Amino acid sequence: MKNKIALTVLFCLIFVGTGLAQIDFGVRGAISRTNITEVHTHSKSRIGYQFGILSRIPISGNYILYFQPEIDYSAQGEYSRPFDENHERVEQKAFFTFINVPLNMKVYLSDAEDTFFFTGGPFFGFMLDKKVEVKTPNSDTAVNKYKTVDFGFGLGVGLSYHRKLEGSLRYSYGFTDLVLHDKKNKMNSSSNLNLGITYFFN
Repeated sequence: MKNKIALTVLFCLIFVGTGLAQIDFGVRGAISRTNITEVHTHSKSRIGYQFGILSRIPISGNYILYFQPEIDYSAQGEYSRPFDENHERVEQKAFFTFINVPLNMKVYLSDAEDTFFFTGGPFFGFMLDKKVEVKTPNSDTAVNKYKTVDFGFGLGVGLSYHRKLEGSLRYSYGFTDLVLHDKKNKMNSSSNLNLGITYFFN
């Protein structure tokens, strides 16, 4: 189901882009720092990556306001060293692969070709794969279970060069409790900070 949703969005982007000449397609690659908030008190972020495709759809006629949907392949997760019920240290690596679909509004600060911009909007995340490794002296230590669908909101700021090459810093935060039945019943949200480069084929 999740793969069908992502493919549907992709085909919509292609269909709309081929039907309207003023819409630009692009690609984006980024280095990311991700973790899951609250689930562990001794967590370290995972340094991962993102790459994806996007389109830039004009909303206004003054080259300032755009709608920018994307499909991103994202390596996420965290390292953690919590204590088990016997107060012994557990080492856990939880790595995930997500397809994220941000639906951003984009505002350029002027109609110039070289200018700063802001982005913001909701995103939907669909887990494709997970790899969880646990090292513990207690073989009965339970491994966390994770939800496969995420939803949240992201914000970003960047600089455009000729409306073709753009650098941006983004942060997104999930509203979904990703960890099922954790002991402390906390809100375990995804957190993703990334720095990336976009190239538009316009």
